[in-house]
Amino acid sequence: MFIDPRFRRLAATLLLSLLSLVAAPPLRAQSLEITPTPFTTLIDFSQLRHPAGKMLEAAQSRPIWLESVQMVDDPTDLAQGKGTARTETVFRIRLRSMPGLNDTLLLRLFFQDKAEAHPVVTGWSETGDKRYTSPRLGAGLELLASESLVIPTAGIDYLEITTPGDGSALRQAFLASLRRGETQNAFDFVPRPGAARFTDPFEGSAADLPALPAENDTFLFGRTRAILEAEPVRLATESDPEGIQTVHFEFNLESEPLLAMVTFYVLAADPTAPLLAWANDEPVGAVAMQLPDLADPGYSGVSRPLERMRFQYAGWIRCQKVIPAKTLRAGKNTFSLQLPGEAASSVVLRKIELQLKNHWQKLDYTLLPF
Repeated sequence: MFIDPRFRRLAATLLLSLLSLVAAPPLRAQSLEITPTPFTTLIDFSQLRHPAGKMLEAAQSRPIWLESVQMVDDPTDLAQGKGTARTETVFRIRLRSMPGLNDTLLLRLFFQDKAEAHPVVTGWSETGDKRYTSPRLGAGLELLASESLVIPTAGIDYLEITTPGDGSALRQAFLASLRRGETQNAFDFVPRPGAARFTDPFEGSAADLPALPAENDTFLFGRTRAILEAEPVRLATESDPEGIQTVHFEFNLESEPLLAMVTFYVLAADPTAPLLAWANDEPVGAVAMQLPDLADPGYSGVSRPLERMRFQYAGWIRCQKVIPAKTLRAGKNTFSLQLPGEAASSVVLRKIELQLKNHWQKLDYTLLPF
């Protein structure tokens, strides 16, 4: 019986392949490695407000430079059992001086941003000298928020976080040692005022929100940058009958651009419900959010009966939306943003910025054939 030589070669190849699989050692299963954080801690203020808070907090592991965390006894009548409400609450974080390990600390505070409960962080020496004072944190936006502080600890024996009321507005504090590294910037492109002073450990944008936008429009390499709105803009969920779900921004163009992009920051965003965008009443899709690492303590769960848990991010997230040039025109234009009905909570937008790409003398492009 005749057998095609090509079949013989194929059969031999298959046999060798099977033998190699049988002889090969089994694949090693990947193991889960726990990331060590010996110089980082996350403080839960709700545990400290618990009657057994001191015991609960003591059971948690801490960096070697962190001696203790406690809720300071209230000097008001409440502490004396007279029933008077707290006027303010103080949480004290006592440090150990360990040069080289905690010379500079990152303190990121998570809190409900209430108009009448702005927290303040101070640093004290053992003799009562105040060595550090933060500004009042928060903007009274009535949403879950976070603020980051870089604190030099020279001469500081303990930090105090003070907030008006019973302290329930404070949720958590993330503390980590910072080490100095070298960075380089181009002479003509130095960081803008208000840019981050440190690298966010979770690659987020919470520390990258400029405090104030540029007053004037700017032009660079064919790009024009302009502020559509500098003040905070609040968008509410469907459950808020008095809130606004859609916001419109109007602007005038001298000519149709080659490309356009809107950039803004959003507070308390639901990662699974990005804002929806329109340009001149034409839908252009959902905006893109630059989300931080899921290990970031800024992710806070929101649970409703008979529904899956949703999340909101306690911090500012940078968002972008590219607008096709065909949706824009010379003259009056409108850009709109809408909060989806399924969003976990209301949000606040800030620093809404428009960028336009136009022809310029060194624009690089390629002409393609039909």
